[in-house]
Amino acid sequence: MPKQPGDLSKAGRMLLVWDAVKSLGRASPDDVLKAVARQMDLPSDDKNLRRNIYRDLKSFSDSGQLGVEYFTPDGAPITPDEEGSFANVRVEYFIQEAQARVPGHGLLEERGGLFVPSTQRDIGWRIQVLQQDNLSGFVSFIFETRDHSFLNLQVPLAELPVKVLIARDPGAESKRTPFDVLNEILGLRYGVLYLNNRTLSRPEGSGKVGHALVEITRDGKAARITDLGSKSGTFWAPSTPRYVQEINKLGHSDATLSPNASLFGQNISWIKLKPGEEQKLPLFILMGGLPMLVG
Repeated sequence: MPKQPGDLSKAGRMLLVWDAVKSLGRASPDDVLKAVARQMDLPSDDKNLRRNIYRDLKSFSDSGQLGVEYFTPDGAPITPDEEGSFANVRVEYFIQEAQARVPGHGLLEERGGLFVPSTQRDIGWRIQVLQQDNLSGFVSFIFETRDHSFLNLQVPLAELPVKVLIARDPGAESKRTPFDVLNEILGLRYGVLYLNNRTLSRPEGSGKVGHALVEITRDGKAARITDLGSKSGTFWAPSTPRYVQEINKLGHSDATLSPNASLFGQNISWIKLKPGEEQKLPLFILMGGLPMLVG
């Protein structure tokens, strides 16, 4: 029996729209409509489907996830303001690689991770190998990668407050939470840190977007941590600025941060989260088997 547009959730339909644009590289609304209609086993002249696809494309472009360009019938580019001056304007959508705007993103990507910033605000995120002399003026999210080096995701103090969502990378764009869902849940000032760690929880549709959420306050002195229904749990513990110095002394190649002991040999007593409670920075967070230092 053919599927009806209502048989698929909005998030599911938008994933099909995203995949269609990604596979085509650049696509007109009609190109996307035909591709999604095939996936849903529906006729491409279905009026309800057409209306929904056009709305999805506009939602993606309004949020900055998809770029959009306009052309006259003979292929000359025009601005959005000029669109009304021409008949039969061709519209083309393409994927905006938001993570390409984050300095140092390649360091994370080559180690199996991904950081996706919100397209709603241009925040000065950066990623670098941990360096003690580059911490001033930023809030840092320090974590160990699979090659036992330490990377540091940073956001300037002047651009707070922010939220960082941490999740296991599901491995495919279509399985990551769509931006419209993230925007609705997280607001405008956020970034998503996907890591290749089997103890973290993956996104599972629109109902579960990741493992944990870390919200940094406007003054940069505290954080609110929320476990997002993970299977392996999330805990915290107080830290001190001295801990970062100890990581640097040990060196990147030998440094291994385990869930049960800090780098300078002291056991960490993990504390159960209390909903809505703020903790002073710096602090440790344990998500499954992945520790992180925030401060």
